[in-house]
Amino acid sequence: MRTFLAAPETENLLALRRTLWQLLGVGIAAAIVLTSKAPAAGSAALWCVVLPASALLVHFRRELLARMRMRVAANVHSHPSRRSW
Repeated sequence: MRTFLAAPETENLLALRRTLWQLLGVGIAAAIVLTSKAPAAGSAALWCVVLPASALLVHFRRELLARMRMRVAANVHSHPSRRSW
């Protein structure tokens, strides 16, 4: 559970990330089921759903971490005790 107040665009990225996790779960389940029935279809599910979803999750994780680092840096620099008079 997140305890910080995120910007709307960060909330959108989090929602998209949740959707991708769901897609990844469905893709893995489909690949397992299809591989037992038809190996070619299971392989297609793996290449067309699982691998792109996992690559996008890695990308969005990096994006979220970069945004959080920028936000923390902005908060640190804007804090009154950090300002030089």
